[in-house]
Amino acid sequence: MIEGSDTFTEPQVVDAIARTDYDRPIARQRAVAPPAGPALPYESGFFRRFRSGFRTG
Repeated sequence: MIEGSDTFTEPQVVDAIARTDYDRPIARQRAVAPPAGPALPYESGFFRRFRSGFRTG
């Protein structure tokens, strides 16, 4: 839980999510957000499911 997060604006929530290090057993906030990584390919399974539906058959 982040102190004062109940009054965060949307940009503050996005920043808090981006700066959190989820690789640790107990998540910690980084001083700055890490650089953006490459975007997911459009044809990945996640996006394909939204386009085609979750059930195949």
